[in-house]
Formats: sequence, C-alpha cells, structure tokens
Amino acid sequence: MLVGLSGAAYAAPAPVVEAGGDLESRVARLEAQFESRSRMQLETQQRLSALQDELRELRGVTEEHDHKLSQLLDRQREIYKELARVQSGTPVATPSPAANSQPVVDTGSNYSADLSENDAYDRAVGLVLKQKDYAKATDAFRKFIKDFPKSSYIDNAHYWLGQLLYSDRKLDEAGQSFIQVVNRFPNSSKRADAMLKLGIIALEKGDKAGASAYFNRVVKEYPDTTSARLAKDKLGSL
Repeated sequence: MLVGLSGAAYAAPAPVVEAGGDLESRVARLEAQFESRSRMQLETQQRLSALQDELRELRGVTEEHDHKLSQLLDRQREIYKELARVQSGTPVATPSPAANSQPVVDTGSNYSADLSENDAYDRAVGLVLKQKDYAKATDAFRKFIKDFPKSSYIDNAHYWLGQLLYSDRKLDEAGQSFIQVVNRFPNSSKRADAMLKLGIIALEKGDKAGASAYFNRVVKEYPDTTSARLAKDKLGSL
C-alpha cells in the first residue's frame, strides 16, 4: 500500500512538466505573433513613409509646373506688350522730327532701330523655345545685352542668359546674370525667380548659409508667390 502510494507520489510531477511545456509553447506562439505583427507594422510604416515621399515629390512637381506656367503667362504678357509697342511705333506724317524725344532725329530710323531690338529679342527667345538651340541662344542673348543695354527687355535678357548658363552647369556665370536682375532691376517680374536661382546655385556649390539668405529674401520680399513656396521647400530641406 505504501509502495503504491509512493509510486503514485513519484509519478505526480509528470503533468507539471507537461503543463510547463505547454506554457513554453504558448509563449513561443505569442512571441512569434508579436514578431509577425512588429514586422507588419514596420512594413506598413515603410510603405507609409514611401507614400509620403512620393506625395512630397508629386507636390514638388506640381509646384514646379505652376512655376513654369507662371513664367509662360509672364512671357505671354510680355509678347502682348511687345506687339503693342511695335504697333504704336508705326511712323505717321503729323509729328515733326523735333517732337521726337529720341536722340536720333529721323523718325523712320528710330522705328527701324526699335524693330531691330524687338527682332533681336524675339530671335533669341525663339532659339530657346522653338528651335531649342541653347548654344546659339546663349550667344544671341549675350549679343542682345551688348547691343541693347538700355532695352526694356534687358532684365529678361539677363534672366534668360542666366537660365541657359545654369542649364549648361556654368554656375558662376549664371549667378552673375541672375545678380544683374536682382541688383539692377528691382521692379522686374523676373527678380523673384532670379533670387530663387541664386539660392539654388549657392546650395549646389555647398554654401548653405548663402542659399538660406537668398531663400529667406524670396519669402520675405515676394510672399504668396510660387517662388516663395519653392524657397520655403528649399529652406525645409537645409
């Protein structure tokens, strides 16, 4: 009887071992589930981060398109002004040479010179927009700036030249052209864009302080513009 009880007492711990094994199994399953969920959360976060990056890129592309559209609208307005200027410059019989405020007395000569200026500018712009011959366009804008330093288009010519030089990765020369627009033409419609480009050039040359200064100027002097929004984006990435 005692032997039987002793044997029963000796055999009793066996279920405890089985229970312990079952507990370890459940812990292992919970750990596996936790690891799986953690992995899924990490993958979800990575996908979310990728989507956020893509959204930022798309927003940047949209803003760049808005910027280009703004430039095209500016160019359209300039063309209307040029057409009006050419039409109003047609010589008439009534005015006397003395009434002409130009230093050259001959009215016909003045009209021809004005046409030459318009033609030279339109030819240079056409080399960019239509023919896409950027090397010739660069030379054409250089010549225009030299031949017509008092032109009403001179700020635009400096800006176009800066854009062409920047595209050709001649950053120092491009910067000089944009500086002309910023410093000499405070009322130019291209001044904000030129200032923005100076910041971009400074950033590409590793001058973060200079870039920040230009971007902040754009935001301060031209708030609520596409140039200011692009400048803010650049400041956020510094």
